[in-house]
Formats: sequence, C-alpha cells, structure tokens
Amino acid sequence: MAREKRTALILAGGRGTRLWPLSRRDRPKQFLSLVTDRTLLEDAYARVAPLVEASYVYVAAEEELLLRARPLLRQVPLVNFVAEPAARNTWPSCVLGTLEIAHRLGREATVLVLPADHAVRDEEAFREALDAGYRRAEEGAVVTFGIKAERPETGYGYIKCGEAVEAGPPAVRRGLAFKEKPDEATARQYVASDDYLWNGGMFAWRADRFLELTRECYPNQFKIVRQLKGPLAAGESARVAALYERLEATSVDYAFMEKVPAFEVVETDCGWDDIGSFDALERVLPRDGRGNIRRGEVYQLEGVGNIVFAAGGRPVALFGVDNNVVVDAGDVVLVYPKGAGQDVRRVVELMEEERADLV
Repeated sequence: MAREKRTALILAGGRGTRLWPLSRRDRPKQFLSLVTDRTLLEDAYARVAPLVEASYVYVAAEEELLLRARPLLRQVPLVNFVAEPAARNTWPSCVLGTLEIAHRLGREATVLVLPADHAVRDEEAFREALDAGYRRAEEGAVVTFGIKAERPETGYGYIKCGEAVEAGPPAVRRGLAFKEKPDEATARQYVASDDYLWNGGMFAWRADRFLELTRECYPNQFKIVRQLKGPLAAGESARVAALYERLEATSVDYAFMEKVPAFEVVETDCGWDDIGSFDALERVLPRDGRGNIRRGEVYQLEGVGNIVFAAGGRPVALFGVDNNVVVDAGDVVLVYPKGAGQDVRRVVELMEEERADLV
C-alpha cells in the first residue's frame, strides 16, 4: 500500500541568476535547454517518471512560473501544480507541497522532494538511490540524498555521515550534520574522507512524519503550518497568501533537516551535477578537440577551453581567446573568464540598477 502513495514534489521556483543572461526573471534556468534538448524541468520529470505515476507528481512554483511549467509537463494533472503565493525559498515550498499532498492522498503519503535544475549522467543509479530513499521514508525515516563528491567543491554544502543503516548498494547511513559551503582546504579534507557527501538538496519523508517533526522541532512555524491546512484545502488563496508570508523564508535544510533529532542519508553515486553556472556545463556537455563547448552558430580559431552560447539568433566568432565564457542572448552579451561564474550575481545586481528590463 505504501508504494501506491509514493509522490514526487518538483520544486520549480528560483531565478538562477548565475546563468544570466539566458536565465531571466520570467524565464529562469529550469525552463532552459542547457544539457539536453529538453528543459531542465522536463529532464527532472523524466528522471523520476519511471518511479512515480504522473498523477502523483506535483510541481511547486510561483503562479507565473507554473504558467510556463504546465505546457512542458502535460502528463501532470493541472490540479497537481501547486502555486506559491511568493518566492520564499525551499522551506515554505516544502510546507505547501507536503500539505497539498497530505490533503489529496492522506498523511501516510511519501513525499520525494526534487529540485528542477540538476543534471544526472547515470539515471538508473539515480533511481536506485531514490527507491532506497522511498523505502526508508515509508518506514518513518527522514531522508536526504548525499552525492559522492567528485572534487573539492566550495560551492556546495556537505553532509557528515555516520555508520551504515543499510549496506546497500546504495548504502544508507545515519546523518550526523549539515556543513555549510567550505573553503578549499576544508573541502579537500571532506573529499579525502569517506564521511562527507555533497548535499544535493533532495529529501524524502512521509507527510505525517514531516508534520509531527515540525511540531516538535519548530513549534512556532508549526502554528502557521496548522493554520494553513484549512484555507489551502478550501482554496482560500488570500488567506493562504497571508499565512505563507509568515513562514520563514529559508531553506528546508536549515529550517527542518538541521533540527530533526535523526535523519538518514542515501549514498548516491550517479554523476550528479548542480547546473548553477555556465562553468558547470563544462562537466556535462561534450567538448571539441581543443576543450571548447559550443552551442548555436559559433565560429572559433585557435582558442581553447571556451564555453560559448550563441542563443541570440546570430553567429558568434572568436579568435585567439582562451578559457572564457561567452553568452550572446540577443539583447545582451556576457563575457567573463572561466571560473568566475559565482560573480555573475554581481553583474545581475548592476543590471537591475541600470537596465532592469534586461534582468
């Protein structure tokens, strides 16, 4: 019976500012075709579809983004698109989605939370990890998925793990702590240890356990969660919006996972990557003989290690340029040295002040 109530909650909100100028306020990165011919959102759905019936897949985002999502995921019933009154990070999204699923399917439904902006090379291994997470969550565990670290990444959070609960594969281990994004020296220590995994931002829980633990660990927020249930079920959008504004605008990691008395970690080795910047595409897209990545009509002489997107409907030509990111979006061009993708946010802040229409 438990397997019949396995659901997936795809979080389709967020802006993806480090992928500007392709990612915009009205068309963020989850609606871009960066890795395959499909959008990142469609890729996320396709990965979980073999495990979950379309009628049990839910998509959460602000209303204007859901209008973009619906035509891409026609398999998903319209009533399963959960409209967030405002963008308030992943904790409020998980609250709203879990309450909606509990209302529709019962408190014993199992909720798998997935971001809509990741890449996975080995989808079969990924689904094996998700299946293990479902099983543990159905038994009452709160579960996260720790990604086997492939490099000392300073842009990711990490999870410290303890002894094995299940030998696997995939192994399931006790979770000990969440670690914030480290400096490079600390990241190297983490990667050298078998006790640290990347935090992939994916979770699984039974709806009733989520609500019970919120009541125990986060009582002030649970008061709001409890008040949300009635208006959400009744479709009272104004009341839902007012209560939603009172939920803490923070990540589910901080608001929930770091507060629960115990959680489990499914070791996930599947070639996972967070498509957070153009630099990340170097790890998932094919390169030519000189190490260049070219999308669109790109002409290049004597350059090595470039990432070039000609998305503006016109050719882009480079000569004697090495290790740069060049993005032509049609109305604006971005150029920066490869490796500086984290600083694109600063450019976006500048553009918001000077040319908000381009953001």
